[in-house]
Amino acid sequence: MVGVGPGDGGSQHLPPMHPINLRKQVNLSLDASFSVKSYVGAASTLLDKAQMADAQGHLEMAFIHYLTAASVASFVPKHAEWPSIRQQRGATFQAYQELMNRTPEIVKRANAIERELTARAEDMMRDAQLEKHGSGRHSPAVAPAQPRVSAAQTPTIPYGRCLSVEELWTYMYPGFDRTTDTAGHELLSKRRGPQILLVDIRPRSMHAAGHIRGADTICIEPTVLRAPPVSMADLQASLPPKEAAYLEKRSEYDLLVLYDQRTRALSSGGNATPEQEHIESVLRTLEVDLVHSPCLLRGGFESWARQVGDSGVIRERGSSAKPASPATPSARRTAFVTPSVPPRTYQVPVTSGKFTYPDITSLSTPRMSGPTPPPAARTPMPASLMAGPSIMSRSHSMAPPSFPVPRDVRIGLTGLCNFGQTCYMNATIQCLSATMLLAQYMLDGTYQKAINTQNPLGTRGALSHALAALLRALWSEQSVTVAPTAFREAIGQFAPAFRSHEQQDSQEFLLFLLDGLHEDLNRIVQRPPALELGEAQQAELSRLPQQLASVAEWSLYRRRNDSVIVDTFQGQLRNQLTCLTCGHMSVTYNAFMSLSLPVPSGRGVSQATLYQCMDAFVHEEVLDKGNAWHCPKCQRPRRSTKRLSLARLPPVLLIHLKRFTFRGPASNKIETRVNFPFDKLDLSNYMPPPLPPGMSVHGIPVSESQRPPYLYDLHAVTHHFGTLNSGHYTASVRTQGLWYYCDDSRVTPGDAQLHTSSPYMLFFSRRASPL
Repeated sequence: MVGVGPGDGGSQHLPPMHPINLRKQVNLSLDASFSVKSYVGAASTLLDKAQMADAQGHLEMAFIHYLTAASVASFVPKHAEWPSIRQQRGATFQAYQELMNRTPEIVKRANAIERELTARAEDMMRDAQLEKHGSGRHSPAVAPAQPRVSAAQTPTIPYGRCLSVEELWTYMYPGFDRTTDTAGHELLSKRRGPQILLVDIRPRSMHAAGHIRGADTICIEPTVLRAPPVSMADLQASLPPKEAAYLEKRSEYDLLVLYDQRTRALSSGGNATPEQEHIESVLRTLEVDLVHSPCLLRGGFESWARQVGDSGVIRERGSSAKPASPATPSARRTAFVTPSVPPRTYQVPVTSGKFTYPDITSLSTPRMSGPTPPPAARTPMPASLMAGPSIMSRSHSMAPPSFPVPRDVRIGLTGLCNFGQTCYMNATIQCLSATMLLAQYMLDGTYQKAINTQNPLGTRGALSHALAALLRALWSEQSVTVAPTAFREAIGQFAPAFRSHEQQDSQEFLLFLLDGLHEDLNRIVQRPPALELGEAQQAELSRLPQQLASVAEWSLYRRRNDSVIVDTFQGQLRNQLTCLTCGHMSVTYNAFMSLSLPVPSGRGVSQATLYQCMDAFVHEEVLDKGNAWHCPKCQRPRRSTKRLSLARLPPVLLIHLKRFTFRGPASNKIETRVNFPFDKLDLSNYMPPPLPPGMSVHGIPVSESQRPPYLYDLHAVTHHFGTLNSGHYTASVRTQGLWYYCDDSRVTPGDAQLHTSSPYMLFFSRRASPL
């Protein structure tokens, strides 16, 4: 089977999507407290997830699931129960043998994915190298620091678009060289570094509370930049005399570095945040008489303060403002040491003094032993949430008779601290907090009854407890900002990549989080083996009306997957393959967590509608050459057609706009603006028409929740700014008809960003069907 490869010494220089780094996320160990039957069921489930992700084009996730399935399956022969199970040759043994029979195709597909991901990563690195050696402000990388061999040498200056904290540190503190004096004594002399002017684009109070140490600095108030263009005279007039003198001699500096609180990239074509607009305004003013464009410090003051610590920060005496950097332990840290998790569950800059944050069960080990821990103390919830039964309470029927309706209550509006590059996490959490069907289930404690401690793919409730506590902190609104430290630790145990300080994709994070919650809350304690339908059964199923075949397949899926995540977020796709040689047709059904829709692009395409994206998603495509389908009737690869269609829609529909392309340079981003309705997105035409009332075949019921109309209202959006390698995520959330914009620690009213090309993930809630 596909194995987990060893670590690579140079992997820290590879993109996160490189297979070497993806393999690091598969770090499991045998836990004898789980039975062989549990491990066989878990491996089978992982293969289903891999194939589901593979079918929808999520190759990174498919690769990880394939690897994890191989790792879990490899535990079975090592388990203490295995000798007796092998001797008895019962149902568990047979299920494992069936799993092993699927191995050759699994290995073949996993290897193909690995080759494709490797090629993508190499394209990305090649593109980055070309950008590093480019020049001008629109080059998104900077040249690496050059070695210094003499105190008389001046280092190469990094002219480019962005500068990392590590690179700025290197230029401000270039180190020492060994020299000798006239008497022959050996001395240390400080290397000559570039003359740097730091331009802090933040309010003066934040600058006084903490700014970067190590170079001449000026502070430009954002209020000066409200009405661009801003002249040099305007900038100089806004500064105190000492800083005005620095600005006056700006051309004498080797390097100008701009920064604000947290901005990570310059804007990209009509897609600017207010902070990016301020930075661009200063850039336009400074560039008029400079030979080289200034650099932007990636991640701003927050990244500097987090990585360098107090030794690299100046705090002015008499400043009453609190530091704007993320909360850290009080102990001083040396440069570039990853901050440890604070001792409290949440570190909050502002509190009322009356609120006690809930305590999270220790997350020091990946799996908690023993019975499910008692629930943590909870903050009182609003009366509107506590009244009546849970909106998600339901029987385990495969076809629930009623459609769940979210309550129209005001959600919690609290900011989230950024740990340097965790904006993707913050934006996603804000959107889930605004998703009432899930938020209610977590906030009222209903989830605790569903925690599955027998599932080796879950965290035995650690992830669910951490998310519930974080949502309670957000909804309590007892503080301006909270830091999701315990939650980050919990998701890091399920997917270690999200515990690192690297930028991640918000869509991948969302899918991993929901998948982790599903495994924690799966009501099926002991998964039965996956059922592989024989040819006769497949033929019988194919003769059923599409609407009934979908229900039958969904019932098989729900035998092993039954959780609030399935109830709320999962739908079903119908995948039809047709051989163009013999006409043989194969129809399969796969569950989905989100729809990844292609975004139209090309010359002259600046706008598109969401319906056009849906049309492109269901458009029939031809598979040939390397992608030809292996026709089971012809017994060889054949030129074929593939058509995806919707078979089942969930109460909460997640739509991912595929803005990143991997043909040519890997960092290409599609900036097409996608117009979507805020209310009454109608997907009825994309679903099969309803069957006549009362129609049933072999006792298969018609799902009442799958009747038209399929109308959806938008309630949350994640936005992406910048590029694949250097970007920033924010969120827009809707509550009681009003929109709010969440940019890490700041939450402000408004919906302006919804009308740009920044929307990336769309969260829709289905309207209840009329009576």
